[in-house]
Amino acid sequence: MKVEAREILLGHSIGVRASYQKYSDDDLLQEYLKAVDLLTINQENRLKRKVAALEKKDGELEAVFKRLKQVEAVIGKLSL
Repeated sequence: MKVEAREILLGHSIGVRASYQKYSDDDLLQEYLKAVDLLTINQENRLKRKVAALEKKDGELEAVFKRLKQVEAVIGKLSL
């Protein structure tokens, strides 16, 4: 997490650096989300991200198996 973003989120002044570092609310949110897992005791957020990653991987595997079945069907027709 960037030092300036952390200070702003804590409500601290970053002094002269504020003239050079402009953070939008979205920028601050993205910086916070980088550290949210380390800042919370509850594992809900980590588990949600893990489930989403596993669901994506499962979808990719299903697509590969579907393609494999298609290839096997074509090979089966060619060998007859």
